[in-house]
Formats: sequence, structure tokens, C-alpha cells
Amino acid sequence: MPTDYRHNITRVIIVLIIFIIVVSAVTTYFSARKIRSSLVRLIRKDAISLAEIFVAGSSSIYESQVSLINDLRMRLIVYGRMVEQDNCDLRQIPPEMAYSMILDSDGNIVTESGIITPQVSDWISQLDEIIAPLLEGKDRTFFGLDPEFPTATGPVGYARWCADSILIIFSYPPFHKEFGIGYLARQLAETPSVRYIFLQNEYGILIASKAVYRAKPVKSDPFLQNVLSQSEPNTRFTVFQDENVFELAYPFPRMGKFYGVLRIGIPLSEYEELSNVVLWTVLAGCLLALISIGAIIALGSVVNKIVSLRREHEKLVHLRSLGEISASVAHEIRNPLNAIAISLQRLKGEFEPKADSAEYGKIIS
Repeated sequence: MPTDYRHNITRVIIVLIIFIIVVSAVTTYFSARKIRSSLVRLIRKDAISLAEIFVAGSSSIYESQVSLINDLRMRLIVYGRMVEQDNCDLRQIPPEMAYSMILDSDGNIVTESGIITPQVSDWISQLDEIIAPLLEGKDRTFFGLDPEFPTATGPVGYARWCADSILIIFSYPPFHKEFGIGYLARQLAETPSVRYIFLQNEYGILIASKAVYRAKPVKSDPFLQNVLSQSEPNTRFTVFQDENVFELAYPFPRMGKFYGVLRIGIPLSEYEELSNVVLWTVLAGCLLALISIGAIIALGSVVNKIVSLRREHEKLVHLRSLGEISASVAHEIRNPLNAIAISLQRLKGEFEPKADSAEYGKIIS
């Protein structure tokens, strides 16, 4: 019975050890996965919120830029008509315009009006490109004032035929370069929680934050193609300038010539820190499991020792019982033997047989 009891204890200890190891491993694994998935959902939620803010801000900026461009285009048309009605007299151009000039049909400057600044000089150096549409047959053309693609760089103005001459009116951009979708992207990418923002379509990058110089074409990236085709945001882990980032690809609604996939990169520094916490949690769980196993082994050793002592105790009790029984039996035997010995001694001393006395004495002895 004690041997069976000891075997049962050993089996219980083994089962407990296996149970603790399995529970610790399963708990740690699913806890790590839960933390990881929760963090990914949190990063995705923040990235989508940022994309929605960017799209809303871009929409407001674009509408304002289009309004300013259309207003300037209308004023330039009016100024051009005034000049034409006054025999191409540049004095009809108000001072708010940057510079104006009359060219002959060969593109040579006939008369000019305004102050030549370094910026104006740069614009004048691009005259050939500006008047090219007129030489190809157009009556008038706007340059730098495309409502479909607002920009605050390059020459801005209006060119048209005025009799046999070409009238060119240069204007300052209707909005500052810091008032644009590209500027908004650069500003948002300055925050520590954003690594990059850029808008990309099948033709290339339209706007981008700093440090973004090139990107894999959309047609060679199935991930981006899927976002464009389904018009649903998607996320992935990727590498940007040798750094692991979490990227959101968000379908950007069409705003003139601005459309495509908005890509936002989120640095994974916080994610890696939390991953380290998870790793330490796993190690702590394993350490706790080992400590528990050690405690169980120690407990099993104590139990085995207790069982051994119990067996020794039972053995001693058994021997003690045998000793008591032996003493009792000896006592019970000794009493009648004493009586017999006394009776024999009396017979030997008080009785003398008449015959065979020698044999009688031998028997009595």
C-alpha cells in the first residue's frame, strides 16, 4: 500500500509539471499575440485617422487654391482685353501684376513694364515655353494657373495675341508655397510619429514629404494595385531607408490631377519597445514556470521523505507490537513453568520412590 501511494504521488507531480508548462506556454503565446494584434490595430487606427485628416485638409486647400486661381484668371482676362482695346498699351496693367511685356511675332521683346527682379528674370528666361502654345495656333494661354493642378512655383500669368503682337502678363502666385497640399504633407511628416507621407499614382509621385525621392511604381506593386482597384485602405510592414515601418495605403479621392494612393509610414520604435516588454513577459512567465516546477519537485521530495518516514514509523510500530506480543506470550508461559519447577523441586526433596530411584531422579532433574 505505501508503494502504491508513493507511485500515485509521483504521477500527480508529473501531471502538475506538464500542466503548468502547457498552461504557461499557451497563456504566454496567446497573450503575446493579443498584445501584438492590439498594437497593430491601434497603429492602423491612428494612421487612418491621420489619412482622413490629410484628405480633409487637402480638400479644403484644393478648393481654396482653385478659387484663387479662377479669380486671378478672370482678372488677367479683363486686363488683357483692356490692353487690346487700348492698342496694346501696357499702362492698362495695374501695379499689382509683377511684370508685363509685348513681343513681336518672332518672340522678340518690343516693350516692357514693371520691375525686373531675380524672380521675374527667371520667368523671362522661360518665354519660349510660355509662347509656344500661341505659336502653335492658340489665341491665348494661361501658364502656372491650372485649376486641376495648383502650384506655387514657376512663372504664373497670361499670354494672348494682341493684334500682331503677343501680350504677356506675369503675376505673382495667387497663394503662398506654404499654402498647398505638398506643404501639408511635409508638415505632418515632421511629427515624430510619422516617417513619411506621399501621394502616388500610376505616373509617379505627385506630392511628398522630405526624404522621399523615389518609390516603386504602382503597376509593379500588387499591394498598391489592390488598394486602387478596391478603393479600400490596407496596411503592411515594409522597409523605408533601412528602417522597418508600418505603412498605410489609403485611396486618395480625385482632386483635379491629384489622385492615387496616399502612403503614410509609421515608425515602429514604440512597437519594438512593446515587443520587448512582451518578450520580457514571456521570459518572466517561463521563469515562473521553472520556479513552479522546482517547487513541485521540492514538494515531491518532501512528500517522498514523509512517505519514507511513515513507512519507517509503521515498521517500528509493527516491531513494537511483535515485542509486546512476545513479552506477553513469554510471561504467560513463564508462570506455569515456575509452578511446575516448584512442584518438581518439592517432589525431589520430599518424595523418595521405593524402586527405580535413579531413573526418578533423572526425570525430575
